[in-house]
Parts: sequence; C-alpha cells; structure tokens
Amino acid sequence: MKTFVETQSMFHPVRPEDIVRQASFSVLPLVQELCNGLIAENITYCHWKSNNMLERSASGDNDLDLLIDRADGLRFTELLSRLGFKQAKAPVDKQMPGVLDYYGYDEQAGKWVHVHAHYQLIMGHDMTKNFRLAIERPYLESAVQGDLFKVPSVEFEFVVFIIRMVLKHSTWDAIIGREGKLKASEQKELTYLQAHMNQERVQEILKYHLPFIGIDLFRNCVRALQPG
Repeated sequence: MKTFVETQSMFHPVRPEDIVRQASFSVLPLVQELCNGLIAENITYCHWKSNNMLERSASGDNDLDLLIDRADGLRFTELLSRLGFKQAKAPVDKQMPGVLDYYGYDEQAGKWVHVHAHYQLIMGHDMTKNFRLAIERPYLESAVQGDLFKVPSVEFEFVVFIIRMVLKHSTWDAIIGREGKLKASEQKELTYLQAHMNQERVQEILKYHLPFIGIDLFRNCVRALQPG
C-alpha cells in the first residue's frame, strides 16, 4: 500500500520547501538530544502545529507539540525517560484523551522543556477540547524531516489549522463570549500557511481523507476566519 506521500507524489513532485521548512535557529541541547533520539529510534512522529514558530519550540520558549504514532508509544516514553523527562498530570479539567505532558530540565541552559505528547488529534474550544480528528496516520505519513523536527506537509497542517480554529472561534458560545476572532499569533499562523500551501493539494486532502467536509464548506470556514 502506498503512503500518503507516495500517493501525493503522483499528483505533485516533492518540493524543496516540503523537505526543509525551518531556518537556522538556537536549539537547546536537551531539545537537540530529543530530536536526535527520535531519529535514532526511528519513531514515527511530527511537530504537528505552530510550525511557523519552530524556533520558539527549539529554544524551550514554546511547548513541543509532538504527534506520536501509538505503535511507537513505548519506545517514545523510554526515550524521554533516558533523557530525564518526567510525566506530569494536568488538572482534571485540563486533561485530554490521548494527550500526555512531560517535563525535562536542560541543565546547560537552565530551562525547562515541556513535551506535549499527542497520540490523537484532539481539538475544540480551550475549555472543552472535545473533538477528535481521526486522521493521525495520513497526517504522520505526510511528515518530512526538517533541520530539527519532522513536520507535516503544509497543506495538511493548513487543513487541520482551519478545522481547529473554526471549532475554537466560530461556535455560537465562542462568539457570544467575544472569542470569535483569531488571536494575533493565530492570524500570523494562518497568513504563513496560506502563503506556503498549494490549493490543489488541500483539495486532494479533503477529498481523500476528509470527504465529509465539502470544498465549499471548507472555503466558507477559511473565509469565516479572515479579519472582519
């Protein structure tokens, strides 16, 4: 069976921006060790969101939002343990199914590194996070190795971003609560993804992996997130 990337290559050749999407930036030693270990252990994963700000993840200023293949879960937690990471439990009202938190301390830099390990694509309003988008496998298969992290194809990331933001900001309770607009950081992420994506690939992803979301509906979702 062909992977998603192999299937996509029948429609479009792999582009240079698909292979390396992040520029050079400062990397914490612990983050570098983790990324080296992920490669050495051949763990299927990707840094699945906010990839327009990877330098903040590399420096420990942002969480590392890693989507992990469940089949590699044991080897992933063993790797974290060897690097000194400890699991921490979020408050009961903040816990999400298939999402675990780990903290490691980088002694050289004197900084904590927070790994947010996702085994499912869970999304929704910040107070609920009660939707699962069951496309983890093709999402991971679209990932390519960058300078530091493996990252999903920009088109897959764009599709998931739009769905995440609509669930977060475009429901009636969010609008009534004056949360109907994207935050400044979210608007920057949308602008980044739109500048780098290929529209034909977006439509292929919707057709093959999310057929219950029509093209017109998706376009309306994109329009709903625009300023004004």
